Amino acid sequence: MAHDEAPRSDSSLDASSSDPVAMGWMIGSPPPPGKLIRFQDGTFHRFPQSRWSYSNMRQLVPTRVVARADAAANDLPRAERADIDAVTFQPIGGTEPMTWAQSLGVNYTDGILVLHHGRIVYERYFGVLDPFTQHLAFSVTKSFVATLAATLVHEGVVDERATVATYVPDLKSSGFANTTIRQLLDMTTGMKYSEDYADETSSIWDFSRAGNLRPRPAATRVRTRCTSTCRRSSSTTRTASGSRTRR
Repeated sequence: MAHDEAPRSDSSLDASSSDPVAMGWMIGSPPPPGKLIRFQDGTFHRFPQSRWSYSNMRQLVPTRVVARADAAANDLPRAERADIDAVTFQPIGGTEPMTWAQSLGVNYTDGILVLHHGRIVYERYFGVLDPFTQHLAFSVTKSFVATLAATLVHEGVVDERATVATYVPDLKSSGFANTTIRQLLDMTTGMKYSEDYADETSSIWDFSRAGNLRPRPAATRVRTRCTSTCRRSSSTTRTASGSRTRR
C-alpha cells in the first residue's frame, strides 16, 4: 500500500526520512504534542503523519470487522524469489532506469505482497506495517470486490445486466438505481463526480466526510445536534397535570 491519496504537507521528505518509526509518531502516553496524530483536526490524513495513521486507522475511527466464512483459512504457500528487487524498468516520464526495490521507496510503500500462481513470491513491509497489521485499502478495495463480483458473474450467481438496486434495494432511490452491475464494475455509471484531491469542495471530500473518513465541518455537527434536539423537543411530552400534549 502506498500513499497516493494523502495530501502532502511536506513533500521534501523521502521514504526514509518520513519513516513513522524514525519520526516517533504516537509514542508515549500521552504522546508529545508535536507527535500526536488525531482524526478531528485532520492530521491523520496529512503526510508524513499518514504513514503512521494508514496502518492504525482502527485507533482513529470506528470500524467494523467483516467476518470470513466459518471455515479454516487457507494458507498461501511460499515460493519467494530473490531476483525481484533487482528488476529494472523505465518509469513513465522518467529519464533514468529504476529497480523494483527503488520504486517501493519512491512510492512511499508501506507494504506489498506479490502472488504468482497462488504462491507468495514477494513480501515486504516498511514503517509501522507488519504481516499482522491492517492497512487502509482505499481504492484497492474496488479491485478486490470487482474480482469477487467477476467470479460470481462467471459462476452465474450474479447477473451483470441487472441493476444495482436488484441486489441492494436500499439504493433504489439513489443515483445508482438504474445502473447495471457491469456499469458499476467498469466505473461507467455516468454520475457527476469530481475526484480532485486538491479541492476541498470536490465530491471526493464530500463523500469522505459523509462516510466519516474526514472530519465534518463544525456547522454540520451543530446542525446534526440541533436536529436531534429539536426532534426530541417536538415529541410527545407530559404536562404537570399528567395529560399528554404535542408541541
